[in-house]
Amino acid sequence: MNTDQAIALHLSRMPAQRDTVAKGYSDAAVSTEVITFFIDPHQSYVPAAFAHADPDFWKTNPVVVAMANGKSGAVKQAGAERKKD
Repeated sequence: MNTDQAIALHLSRMPAQRDTVAKGYSDAAVSTEVITFFIDPHQSYVPAAFAHADPDFWKTNPVVVAMANGKSGAVKQAGAERKKD
């Protein structure tokens, strides 16, 4: 079940059923937390196919720019594994 289906199911219930389900969820959960991630095109390394989905966002990433220009070996991503001699 995806999120839209879950919301539709929740809204299709009668108010008393919603309250029962909400209480069941709150009784079952020990804790909840929200984690927010930030994606920076200068620091993130993504596959070319992923970057091509939104080229305007990724155009400042030096690795993506090098791949677009056909110079995949010219720029190394920070932290990338080095070849051993």
